[in-house]
Amino acid sequence: MHSLFLGGLSQYDLVNEKLVKDDQVPFVKTISLLTQNNNGEYKEFKLNEAMPNYLGASAEFLFNPDIPQISHEIVDLNRLNQDTVFLGYIYGGIESTSQNPFSNNTISDTRANPTLFKVKLIKDAQAGSNYLQRIPDVTVFPNPNKTGKVFIQFPFEITTATVNVFNQVGALTQSIPVKANLENKVFFDIDPSTPSQILYLHIKGKDGQIYRKKLIWQNEF
Repeated sequence: MHSLFLGGLSQYDLVNEKLVKDDQVPFVKTISLLTQNNNGEYKEFKLNEAMPNYLGASAEFLFNPDIPQISHEIVDLNRLNQDTVFLGYIYGGIESTSQNPFSNNTISDTRANPTLFKVKLIKDAQAGSNYLQRIPDVTVFPNPNKTGKVFIQFPFEITTATVNVFNQVGALTQSIPVKANLENKVFFDIDPSTPSQILYLHIKGKDGQIYRKKLIWQNEF
């Protein structure tokens, strides 16, 4: 399944292949794609195309009711035979001429967006990797894990975090505060008494944001 995000507000942006955090959550022109595969795993991409202005926040998407759908407003890509398909319109929301009009007290930079944008899906077999940039994610390794020592790599600057470990029935088994090194990497040790199973890691950053990861634990102790 694919979810496309057109502009709006974002706490993170991909700059020179690095994920940059901005706690002011500015307006962005970014168009991003979130993909979920059959195993429930997610990957996020940034398109090399962008919105023409700071648009998208609080906007409405007026869906074309004539295109085939799996369910309510989910396009069935497998039933699209044309090279170009009209998906609908983007309308309304906030348009801004600056990224941080609210925090900078320049509300006059914003207005209600009066423009109707027509959105089309165009199949392009030649787009390839030049059209998308993979957005780096928090990674956990080695996974599967047999040693009990788990490393977590963050794609952005971080100083401290808390790793909460839940077992396969949802019970909290460990809560470990960790400190990052200069490479934004942390590590912790799995309790060796934990039997082999899939563990669910809730990695809570200093700002309260939680990153959820699965870890296959193969206990050889």
